[in-house]
Amino acid sequence: MTVINIPTVSNIPAIIRRGSVGRVSVEFVDCDGNPVDASSLVLTVSCGDQPFYTEDFFQAFVPPLTHRIFKYAGTTGIYAIDWGDLAFAAQLDGVGGSYPTGFVGGETLRLQIDNTVETVLFTALDQTLVQVITKINSVLGTVLGQNVAFDNGAGQLRLISKKKGRTAFVVIMSPGTSASVAAALGMPLGTVVIGTERFGESSSSQTWLFEWAGADALHPSEQIRIIQTVHVLPGVVFQMLPQLRLMIDKVVKLVDPSSGCFLGYTDTQLLQYLIGGIQTINGYQPSIFFDFDTFPYSQFGSILIEAAMMWGVVSQQLFAVDTDVPSYSDQGASFVINHQQPLANYLNQLSARLDRNIPAFKLHFISTGSVVTEMGPNFRLSQLLSASPSGALFRNLFFRG
Repeated sequence: MTVINIPTVSNIPAIIRRGSVGRVSVEFVDCDGNPVDASSLVLTVSCGDQPFYTEDFFQAFVPPLTHRIFKYAGTTGIYAIDWGDLAFAAQLDGVGGSYPTGFVGGETLRLQIDNTVETVLFTALDQTLVQVITKINSVLGTVLGQNVAFDNGAGQLRLISKKKGRTAFVVIMSPGTSASVAAALGMPLGTVVIGTERFGESSSSQTWLFEWAGADALHPSEQIRIIQTVHVLPGVVFQMLPQLRLMIDKVVKLVDPSSGCFLGYTDTQLLQYLIGGIQTINGYQPSIFFDFDTFPYSQFGSILIEAAMMWGVVSQQLFAVDTDVPSYSDQGASFVINHQQPLANYLNQLSARLDRNIPAFKLHFISTGSVVTEMGPNFRLSQLLSASPSGALFRNLFFRG
């Protein structure tokens, strides 16, 4: 393994639909390309250059805090994190609960789940954990439409709210709960648990930078750094991808990233072309700027598809420059492979079409009006106005003769 001072940039960005959760994964390899497990691993997520989230995979957390980074089971050197806004239910686990409970009948559990409050009346038959779970669910489950009591896998009672986020509650109410019930279930009187949530990861369209920094046990001083681009995009982009693929890859050519075969286009490649198309449209006058959230795809989606195709054709033309065979002849056999020139001709046609259509498209979003002004004598302004053609644009103002 060699020391890497500059991060390796992943050329396959991740795409997450806005408002959802997506998985971002990374693989660590040594200098020979063999996967290696990390002995140290830190993830820093930034928006621009401002750190937003940091996690050390090997740092010991105190429960209930847990690691978001995880290692794929049965693999070497492959780690991942689920990124996106998510709300979690309120969850309360019993601690030191004892079974059989010793209930003799008449004991009560006054329980609040979210906004629902019910009293569970136990009998002498409610001795085992299964019997307690069944009794609670027979009362709360009927009201809420789902079970709320479970075995946590360690022989203790677990209560889970129906709602998620900060409006989710599990409360052991007092008064109303017998002291013997609280002791038997390992849930102290007055215990309140509120659901949690995380915001800001996929609630809006933005671009995140994930920087993974790690080292393996054999080379602890030689750190590997990998930067990934993660795009959070509105759902409309996922409508554009099939349309763009239909236009630019009509026969759906083969794509096999594992073997380096990219005759066709992956979703992430098409996304890069759409990003380039937005930037191309914004580069034209008048100065109206769009992004994926504001672009009027339903009315003018074809303009963006054509602008994205220009980026794709430029890429394909550069590929043709490297792979075309202008002239080959050997032992009487000859052939010519010339894709570059037809691509160049089409690119010129497409560019001319965009030169006409993009400014006309953007004029739809300019508000025009008339202003009456009185100016003092100014020879240069008078000459400029006299020489300007009808409809000329100066600093977003229309002058008409």
